[in-house]
Amino acid sequence: MVTGPIIHVSALNMRSARKILTLARESGMKHSGILSINKEKGVIVELKTGIRLTHLLKVGSRTLLKEEESREIVEVANESLLEGKEKLNKLRELLGIQTRITY
Repeated sequence: MVTGPIIHVSALNMRSARKILTLARESGMKHSGILSINKEKGVIVELKTGIRLTHLLKVGSRTLLKEEESREIVEVANESLLEGKEKLNKLRELLGIQTRITY
């Protein structure tokens, strides 16, 4: 299974949480939202993309795909990971963070 980045952020208040959500959605993290509101922890925001790849490869000791098919699956998985990194870099850019995730 491959998923895009998932980040949990503690915001001081709802206004900050909404600003974080706006930036996350602008960066492509469309499946982001508020998880909880807590006096001690603040507003917990989950930032995540909709990137997800699941493929059954094996049942018990029985492999379900041929070697040439596995190469294609690895290629798609790698592309999915790169897409997630691009969205994470876009979020970092919107937040004004200078360093980038490289691949």
